[in-house]
Amino acid sequence: MKMKLSENYVNLTDSIVYNQLYALKYPAEDRTNLEKEYKEITELLSELKAYLKSDYKLQQLEFAAKEIEDAFAMFREGKDGYKKMENALEYIDRSKKKAPPKTNFISGKKGVIEL
Repeated sequence: MKMKLSENYVNLTDSIVYNQLYALKYPAEDRTNLEKEYKEITELLSELKAYLKSDYKLQQLEFAAKEIEDAFAMFREGKDGYKKMENALEYIDRSKKKAPPKTNFISGKKGVIEL
């Protein structure tokens, strides 16, 4: 059975937060590892993308996927990828918005910004 869009977002967010906290040392009782967790997150991302039609929303999820990939690369090296995962969560949050933010400035030829 296919999950609702909101359930996909919740599951993806929960998985990212779990890995932010435990990726460097998963609790033994969870019986998981980096590869299992990375696979789960990428599958959740794919499921979420299947629901979305907006280029903006899909682009935000692509940005999130890159941040997640970078975070797991850091985790594999024993480094803290917390900030990368935080960035991914921000992109995921942006993908929930109905439309991209409006631009309220114009940059002139010399790079001068006008409101």
